[in-house]
Amino acid sequence: MTKKPIQPTEPQKPSLVITRAEADIQIKKQIEKLTELLANSSDYEQAKAMIDQYAEYNKELLGRMFDNDAIASEYNAAIYHGYNIRHASTPWGQSPESDAVKLQREVQGHIKKLESIIQRLELIPELPAASITEESNRPKIELGSDIFIVHGHDESAKEKVAGFIRALDLNPVILHEKPNKGRTIIEKFEDYADVGFAVVVLTPDDVGAPTSDRDNLQKRARQNVVFELGFFLGKLGRERVCALHKGGVELFSDYDGVIFVPMDENDGWKLKLARELKAAGISIDLDKAI
Repeated sequence: MTKKPIQPTEPQKPSLVITRAEADIQIKKQIEKLTELLANSSDYEQAKAMIDQYAEYNKELLGRMFDNDAIASEYNAAIYHGYNIRHASTPWGQSPESDAVKLQREVQGHIKKLESIIQRLELIPELPAASITEESNRPKIELGSDIFIVHGHDESAKEKVAGFIRALDLNPVILHEKPNKGRTIIEKFEDYADVGFAVVVLTPDDVGAPTSDRDNLQKRARQNVVFELGFFLGKLGRERVCALHKGGVELFSDYDGVIFVPMDENDGWKLKLARELKAAGISIDLDKAI
């Protein structure tokens, strides 16, 4: 009696457990991070550590977006391919690639894979539960023209951001410019925090280090700035918060998913911030950002 050949089982197709729009936003933010890493990396060893961290985060992120691991496995294969590129020996007779070239090829591979996933999102069904997300459970926020600016001691950076917000015909909310009316600081903060978007300006106002490495002082933002960043992440959601940074201020990995935009001297941050505002549903004219 001949045995019937075993038919290969078709891999289960994934479905989104969050909305398609939310998946698009989150993946694009990771592409933005990788693009900035590629543009700003000068220390190969540091960049190598960063790409490994991003890769692990992205793999976990994709695993949580879908109801099975098919997409995360695809991305994991890209990670493995990139790792092989980085560690591959030079074929005989060819000139060795520089570390910078290897890093560029690896990061571009990750970006292309994430872009491929975005292009296929419209073909991937949403589970019914995807419409009941963290966003829908959050109190609805009227997206008006008020933009809260969180800042430290750098008055110049604060004024640049406030001036740009006004140039977009939006209203910057700066807490110390508002009347106290007998309120405590936290009461005043809560009263003015009903806004559609928050811009957090991280500047190197303080220094700090782990107790185990006291000599390794790092430039840090003020503690109240970090506190207010966390407050707005909880109140508005990640898609309505943008963190600008300058002066080599130390960033923090616990806020993965938040866009960190460097305040470069050529004002490239303005267009990036304007795009984040528009993506969050704020009505602006992008031509005014140029």
